Amino acid sequence: MKKYNRMPLIVTSTDYYSFTPQIPGKSKHSMNKNQGPNIEIPSQQIIQPQGPGPQIPNQEIPQPQGPGPVIIPNPQGPGPVIQPNPQGPGPVIYPSNQSNEKKLKVYIKSVYNQKRVISGYKGYLYAVGEDLGSKFELIIFKNNTAKIKVIDGEFIRIDEKGFLVADTNKENASIFTLININKSEYIIQALNKKFVRVRRRDNSLIANSIYSGESTIFKFIKI
Repeated sequence: MKKYNRMPLIVTSTDYYSFTPQIPGKSKHSMNKNQGPNIEIPSQQIIQPQGPGPQIPNQEIPQPQGPGPVIIPNPQGPGPVIQPNPQGPGPVIYPSNQSNEKKLKVYIKSVYNQKRVISGYKGYLYAVGEDLGSKFELIIFKNNTAKIKVIDGEFIRIDEKGFLVADTNKENASIFTLININKSEYIIQALNKKFVRVRRRDNSLIANSIYSGESTIFKFIKI
């Protein structure tokens, strides 16, 4: 068998191309010398951080509510009820602390029909006076109670039907409570808690109303 001597490989130039694999769709001239293949990495979509989103205007959150205000029925019954003045009666007729009674001369005028009270037939009281009326004297005691007298006449009492009549003396006169509601305006209340009112039919004064209203208001005009 014939032997061959191995001869070293002699490279005559230092410039050479390294072998690079051919990538389909790419020219070998696009590859750089002494570099590996330019492998394209598909670009990835970079997700940008986002804020909290569009601002939504603040909305009022409805607050839970109860069943609404409670309307308490009027314990005094239907119809307008005029409450007494919380400050008490005005200084016009308030009794003096130094005496048990005080006297005051007045005209009595109905707010309901704007007529003055007179002592008429057999002493019965009517609100029918235009410019003049009977003159009355209020004898005021403590606790805003009073007896009423017609000047130059008799004291007033309530008869068995509730009508006011001036035909008695001081001892037998009825006692009334004077409830101040507005300056010189008063409600006159009998001892049985009924209010004195002007009766529409004949404008007579009668103490039979369980409710206070316009027909039960009287103005005391000082003389």
